[in-house]
Amino acid sequence: MLHLKTLMGNHPHALPLERGDVRSSRIALDFAHEPVPVEACKPFVCDLKFDCGELAIATFLQAMVYGKTLVVLPAVIGARFHHASIGYNVSPGVLAPKDLERRTVAVPTYAQTTRVWVRGVLQHDYGVDPSRVNFLTFDEAHLAEYCDPRNGRSIERNQNPSRNRHGARRRPMKLPSLHFRHLTQCAAFGPMNVA
Repeated sequence: MLHLKTLMGNHPHALPLERGDVRSSRIALDFAHEPVPVEACKPFVCDLKFDCGELAIATFLQAMVYGKTLVVLPAVIGARFHHASIGYNVSPGVLAPKDLERRTVAVPTYAQTTRVWVRGVLQHDYGVDPSRVNFLTFDEAHLAEYCDPRNGRSIERNQNPSRNRHGARRRPMKLPSLHFRHLTQCAAFGPMNVA
């Protein structure tokens, strides 16, 4: 019997495989219990740590571009509509999606699947030009070969967050209670009053 080290999240529709309710006489799936499977995508594609498993589509497409030896199976593990995957602090005022142009948006990584979908929604549904939005990233991409585009800027992991770029000590910032609104809701329904 062939044993495959498998990366799979705790999805209700995948539990029969993990429990052994659904099994094969030829293949045994040895599940790696990763608390946050998306964090295991990097070792999946860079180190080939797993034989099979779930992988974000944007990560797979980058792996394909950079010549990684992976094969995609047409099985969707999880899917969402990402129209509500972007939010903002409404304290300074209401924004429409087009207002993001020439502003800075913080995201974990530029190439993360959710961010790819959000940029597509903003561009194709709301007319936002993603090249006119500045993206500030604070985590590494899943593939070392990948570089953010010109409008992406990274905060280095080894950068001391208690010091500014000139080495001066930063003062702690007291944040007010923030009210967030999904950006695309504001565009779809017009400006909203926030209590």
